[in-house]
Amino acid sequence: MIRARSLKLSFFLFCVLSLSQGNSPAQEYSPSSLEMTPCVSRILKDRGRDDFPMEKMDAFALMDIRTGRILWIENPKFLSSFVFQAGSTFKLVTAYAALDSGKVDIHDIFDCEGNPKPAKILDGRKKGSGVKCWLESGHGPVDLMRALAYSCNLYFARLAHAVPARELVKAARLFGLGQSTCSDIPGEVSGSLPQHVDLDDVERFAIGQGRGVAVTGLGLLSMVAAIANDGVLLRPTVKPVSENKISERGFVGNSQALEFIRHAMVQASQFGTGSQQSLYELGLAGKTGTAQWKDVPWRTHGWYVGYWPMQRPAFAVVAFVFSGTGSHEAAGLAKEAVGRFMAAEISCFFNVDFGWKDR
Repeated sequence: MIRARSLKLSFFLFCVLSLSQGNSPAQEYSPSSLEMTPCVSRILKDRGRDDFPMEKMDAFALMDIRTGRILWIENPKFLSSFVFQAGSTFKLVTAYAALDSGKVDIHDIFDCEGNPKPAKILDGRKKGSGVKCWLESGHGPVDLMRALAYSCNLYFARLAHAVPARELVKAARLFGLGQSTCSDIPGEVSGSLPQHVDLDDVERFAIGQGRGVAVTGLGLLSMVAAIANDGVLLRPTVKPVSENKISERGFVGNSQALEFIRHAMVQASQFGTGSQQSLYELGLAGKTGTAQWKDVPWRTHGWYVGYWPMQRPAFAVVAFVFSGTGSHEAAGLAKEAVGRFMAAEISCFFNVDFGWKDR
């Protein structure tokens, strides 16, 4: 029965989202209302987590990027009251800093061979921290956009020496990292950023594994929403929001850099780190990240941050998988949450019963 209901929902969702695009992704799907309808809210509250594939310490949140309203959140404590490494989600910040500095040629090609180059000497000190790319065979020739789509560690380690470390820290603060999002979720903490990045740590800092870097899920959600809405840093809230009460807490000003990053996030879904979960077909663009445990480096947490629809962004998502096997699990969790949210909206709009509504 559950299997049949799931197939029915998936097939209907695919058909509706493909009507105007043939076999292309659901990038034109975009509700216009500022708030969820009572029908959608009721479905998500009552039946949204039926047979949901997540563990008790996993978490996710969906947010309206125009208002900061959190539309659906599960395990808010793990997104607001605990901090973890940012992992490769931080590469979004590094890419922005590089683009904003004007010191990086976006078409410059780097050949990722998968293994670290021998450490070089700079001013009598070793330059390089032995960063390895997660893909052992390497990504081959990549420019900045493909490096972001593939999440190439070696490219971003190299980028760290083209952009001053202070500019990386400045960009992270511009996106609100290391600060509270000022949400109305109880117990929110701020995360942290270093005041200074040592030369031997700059490569790891650029890929989100540097010393002194800790983020919350809400911080990452606010960050990716700002990328999606062209620079407005919002205060996440679980309360209804009217147009004249939207709470802005900052602005990220380089629109060209943000547009570039959005294109790279689309490519990540199309053929990069998000392609394994078929996120492109759902119209979800984003970035994966793997956060190492501080004391147990072979154990990891998974992050996913993203937005949808691709062409006319309206919503953002953050997903966190505690002690998993990789960031693909977080991408899968995000896909499930976004898919159910979209299906609930379509169910209410077309008055189609997927077995979620009261009989």
